[in-house]
Amino acid sequence: MAATPVFELAPEEEGFVSDFAAVSKGFYVTVVSETGESAEAFFIDAEYLSEENLPGSGEDAEGIVLYASQSLSAEKGRQINWAGYENGAFVSWKDDGTGAEYYLSDASQDAVCEQLLLDAGQEANNQQFYLITWILLLFAGIALIILAVNALYRKSYTVYMAAITEGLLFLLIFAGAALTLWGRRTSEAEENEKFSRYYLELFAETLDADMLQDMETDSFYSTDSYYALWDRLSAYIKDDRTEGFFADLCLVRTSDQMILASASGHNGVSLESVYGSGEFLEMELETGDGLSGSLTAVISGESEGLLADSFIRVYLLAAVLLFLLGSAVCLGLLFRQGREISGLSKAMLTASGGQEVPSKETAKSKDVAVMWNSFMEMQKQISRINYARYRIYESCYRFAPKDIEKIFGRDSITEVEGGDFVRLKGTVAFVTSDEPESADEESASRMSEFVTLVEKHQEESGGYFVPGNSDLTGLRVLFLEKNSHSVDFGTSFLHEFSSAPGLDGMRTGILLHYSEFLYAVAGNERQCFPFLLSEEKEQMERFAAWFREMDLKLVITDEVRTREKAGEGCRYIGYIFLEKAGRKLELYEVLNACAPVERRLKLDTEEKFQTAIRLFYQHDFYLARNGFSDVLKVNSFDQISKWYLFTCEKYLNQAYTSGDICRLRPED
Repeated sequence: MAATPVFELAPEEEGFVSDFAAVSKGFYVTVVSETGESAEAFFIDAEYLSEENLPGSGEDAEGIVLYASQSLSAEKGRQINWAGYENGAFVSWKDDGTGAEYYLSDASQDAVCEQLLLDAGQEANNQQFYLITWILLLFAGIALIILAVNALYRKSYTVYMAAITEGLLFLLIFAGAALTLWGRRTSEAEENEKFSRYYLELFAETLDADMLQDMETDSFYSTDSYYALWDRLSAYIKDDRTEGFFADLCLVRTSDQMILASASGHNGVSLESVYGSGEFLEMELETGDGLSGSLTAVISGESEGLLADSFIRVYLLAAVLLFLLGSAVCLGLLFRQGREISGLSKAMLTASGGQEVPSKETAKSKDVAVMWNSFMEMQKQISRINYARYRIYESCYRFAPKDIEKIFGRDSITEVEGGDFVRLKGTVAFVTSDEPESADEESASRMSEFVTLVEKHQEESGGYFVPGNSDLTGLRVLFLEKNSHSVDFGTSFLHEFSSAPGLDGMRTGILLHYSEFLYAVAGNERQCFPFLLSEEKEQMERFAAWFREMDLKLVITDEVRTREKAGEGCRYIGYIFLEKAGRKLELYEVLNACAPVERRLKLDTEEKFQTAIRLFYQHDFYLARNGFSDVLKVNSFDQISKWYLFTCEKYLNQAYTSGDICRLRPED
């Protein structure tokens, strides 16, 4: 397939293209002048499709200009309605009806035309206006569907408002467009028909018998009657009053609807072959020979249809564009406000979760801006209140036993109330220290540092402070049954205590005792006091203070030694008798808690010390005294050995002894 360059026809007179004919060597384009007096044929040879080879062409700024290769002139008094160039000669249809067979297509040509199919590109090009309109409406419909789905799914009033606004806008614009078009077309049709009928009746009254005579004769189109009638018809439809109503004015034979005379010169053919199924007004007439006919006015021709179609297109396109513009504005405003409200909603959700919103978003809507300002002020107030509560909570927490809620199995300390109690088994560390020498600032600072050091190791070992002695010389740390780090607590604390520069010269000792306790809280909502009860607590506190005086750093009971597997590095130092429980309690000194020099000396004298204790238990106080004396010769700082030595001398000087004289007794 080949295509010619762009070309321009240059006829002698302005006119219309009436025919296009393809032949083996090229093709012909025929142009009929506006007056109908002449026709010209333009030929392009198929072998000369390049610009330089086009015959009869010339160069100008517009491109290729073609000049006529053949021409045809109508006889005097005749008018060419249509012309074509076929088989090397002109064929034409004139106003006298001659040549109508060339103009009318036969059945085979109609069949070929009916079978012609356009490809997708051609069809899209022909229907591009409707295609663009359909695409715009498709997007508008998709937007409406999305709005409807969101309205049902999200249940947002903003989306509801957007959907309702879109629906109303759609109804107003397109219903208004449809009603306007229908009203305009109806009113125009009614007005056109009314005035057309009026003018048609006026024209019919001007016809006389002389103009209508000889219409059925062969020479009618050469008579003065025809020319007078044609002049009258042509002048009437070109009159300023009627040219807006009539496309053509014809005298039609009633029997076969053949056009006998018309203002356009389309004579000798049927009315339908020229104007199809256009809108007509008919008025019955009688010819001069008594033949029946009708005066037909064509009030809706091709030009009117094109104008109406163009008007509908413009109006429909304007409606679509107006709808899209209105939709964009409405949806933009609604979703802008919805986005601002959504931002405020997210901020409130964040704040309700306990998190702080760093800053407010900029809102164009005054209502949303006022809500943002109010929300930020509320958040400031809440922050101040929370900060004050936090400070109060922190202050109160500093003076309350930490993690007390865990002992009771509660989630928060605020859930612990007066009267709550729990029975438990665990290890209590009795931490004792020397009383301050004076009530001055230095003593207060030393006690603060001492308690801070105890708290540090208590937290690391998972213990719990038990409030007690108001002068802080007797602290108690509770280790629940599942915790087996009480010995580690005592060892690590004493090591750091011995090297703390602010605590030099201060003595401390720890006694670890495993037993069953009652942990309870006494008081009311205003003030509560937690406390720890056991049968041997008071007795163990006395022994803890005494062991500190004996310079024993860490003393544990046999139960603690067994539970925490602290056998190695422990020295047996004797037993005590629990009066209320009625049982003995063996005690061990953890040598790993001693300073390195002290630990080495006690390990060196361990065998002599244990031998002396066995003799002491056998009431062989003489040999026991000698054994403890040998220990003190190596380690003169072993205070518990001194106590045993003095006790042996006491019993050696007594003539009679009774009772359990071998147990450890602070009062001796």
